[in-house]
Amino acid sequence: MPFLASIGLLAVFCYAILPYLCFFLARPVAPGSTRDLPRDLLAGAVAAMAAFTILAPSVSLFSFDFYLGLHAVLTLVGLLAVALRYRHATFSWRPSWTVPALIAGAFAVRMAPILWAGHSLGGDDARFHNILAQKILVDRMTAVTWAPFASVPVLYTQGSHVLVAFLAQLGHVSVPDAFNILFPIAGALTAGVIYLVAWVVFAQRRCALWAAAVYAFLPLWGSLDYYRWGGLPNALGMLFLCLAAFLFAAIMQAA
Repeated sequence: MPFLASIGLLAVFCYAILPYLCFFLARPVAPGSTRDLPRDLLAGAVAAMAAFTILAPSVSLFSFDFYLGLHAVLTLVGLLAVALRYRHATFSWRPSWTVPALIAGAFAVRMAPILWAGHSLGGDDARFHNILAQKILVDRMTAVTWAPFASVPVLYTQGSHVLVAFLAQLGHVSVPDAFNILFPIAGALTAGVIYLVAWVVFAQRRCALWAAAVYAFLPLWGSLDYYRWGGLPNALGMLFLCLAAFLFAAIMQAA
């Protein structure tokens, strides 16, 4: 994948999650209250990704093009909601480059094979998912059957496939390129959320950094090797499960 194309895909991904991130950040805040903005941005980005994989395929079941238009409207509404919500809010901001550097490193080590290998990653799982995403672009809707390959219904959740189609459509790249870049994005965000989970559980920043670093750079199965076998839905499932664990731990801590 060309480097400039990957930069463009990252920008499109940010646009994909932007409206849902705005709605997450615009949840009620008392005047004069303080928020941990870096934590909210990280958790909100993952929550926004989850919301996309739920709403986008549901709307695209009727029309993918309609969802593209709806997404633009949701983005405008979300930005307005954030502007109105934060008129009276203050933020807790403790400048630190450690966590962003760790997340960037987790992204970089997963991006390197994609930049070198191009479309040859993932094997049969990747082909399956790419065909399904391509069908969404061709049919302009969430896939209902496997026609013209077979006259059988598609019995597979398609949240990640609509996201791939969204990136390919707006990023003007091939489906395999859009598919591949989601692996480093998911891996980097998972490392970040594991940092949040460990911080809540252990109440020590050093423990949280070690936990995130171990996931980001050491394990193969369930971490670095996702791109090898093409398990994108599995990678996203791991990411969303980690977010659920963080939210549960945060709620229990506040109780």
